[in-house]
Amino acid sequence: MRVGIQGWGSEGDLRPLVALAARLRAAGHEASLVVTPVDGKDYRPLCDALGVSLTTVPDRMQITVQQIVREARSANPTKLITKVLALTFDPHIEQMYDAARDLCARSDIVVAGPSCWTLKAASLATRTPYAIVGYVPGLVPSRLVPPDILPPWRWLARPGWALLSVLMDLAFRAAPRRFFAANGLPRIRHVIPDVVFSEQLNLHAASPSFWPPAPDWSETHCVCGELAMPDDAEPWAPSAALRAFLDEGPPPVLLSLGSWEHIVQERGLDLLLASARASGLRAIVQTKRRFQNLAHPAMDG
Repeated sequence: MRVGIQGWGSEGDLRPLVALAARLRAAGHEASLVVTPVDGKDYRPLCDALGVSLTTVPDRMQITVQQIVREARSANPTKLITKVLALTFDPHIEQMYDAARDLCARSDIVVAGPSCWTLKAASLATRTPYAIVGYVPGLVPSRLVPPDILPPWRWLARPGWALLSVLMDLAFRAAPRRFFAANGLPRIRHVIPDVVFSEQLNLHAASPSFWPPAPDWSETHCVCGELAMPDDAEPWAPSAALRAFLDEGPPPVLLSLGSWEHIVQERGLDLLLASARASGLRAIVQTKRRFQNLAHPAMDG
């Protein structure tokens, strides 16, 4: 099969899609990847090594991570994400949509990463089968299980999902709704499910141990586990210090905020360290800040 994949975001959003393309190619399929990196990362060397066709849209984003950090400061997560979208997604919608239509024209099926609704729009316009890869199964509504922000009491499921739907609509519905209407596509009623999900197949790339499917989910939702890069894609070995830490005790947990640490530099590391200390576990903290002594037995590494 010819599979087209489109994604937008930082490395945490796009790297799993590169891994998916690589695995599809290894299974004998053709895989074409279109990406819009917000962090300036160049995926060409990796994709060339994996034999994956790559298109970057735009060729180069005109805003840097440092500028995004300065512009997108807010303690309100919704306002923060909305500002990031305004800076790095909205200005490129037309280019991303054109690339998505081209991808549909040369693919038997297309797969979109989270938030990349331009590909859903193109799939509807061209009648191309469409799937989505997501990383947060907790966005799938259930009549039995409430949203994760609420206690797991069944009676909270219906009002909880109704409230979350309203909040998502207020924050993220405007841009796709305008775009769909302008291009003669079906009306966007709600972000969940009209923007974030496919009516055909949704692959939730998360561990079912952490995110077990709700009993009433439809067959269109599948918690498939992580999308792992082939082992030989980027050969790596731990440093001597890291190897010694791994060998000297129980397996540690890895704590990281990924690219979002750029946005919460002042409090990100403090949050991770406090979480590790509260857990009482050995931990590896991935951070962009340097520190010397953690002075805690759970954090010897």
